[in-house]
Amino acid sequence: MSLSIADIMRSIRNHFVTGQVLTGEWTAKDGVLTGPETLPPNGWIAVTGSNACRGVFRLEEGSVLGGMADGNWTGSVHLLSPPGDFLALCEEIILWEAAHKSTAAQESFGAYSRREALRPDGLPLTWEDAFASRLRPWRRMFQEVDV
Repeated sequence: MSLSIADIMRSIRNHFVTGQVLTGEWTAKDGVLTGPETLPPNGWIAVTGSNACRGVFRLEEGSVLGGMADGNWTGSVHLLSPPGDFLALCEEIILWEAAHKSTAAQESFGAYSRREALRPDGLPLTWEDAFASRLRPWRRMFQEVDV
């Protein structure tokens, strides 16, 4: 499983909610989300109230959502507004994570050897460790949206 922007939002307990919550009957079919109100294109949303469709999604033109399962539910859609600086940092983190997948801390084969970056306690360095200081300004004490 690869790291996503939603995973990073969950880790820092900040989904950048706008305060707008749309509640009612929702339908997801073939990646298109329809409900009581029209959703803004190219925005971010957090879906609650459904087990199959729960999570953070990026809206494309026409309320198209990548990765959302089909279903009907009564619940809420929270409009999100992550800042551009945060999204750029997320892309950097995702690239770093892909290049530094947590594997064994050390390996060697004959003349070849490799060592992962390690924390002071000897455990492999994770993306949370590597980017903690840069994520700190956006970190929240409590989860904003339960996704």
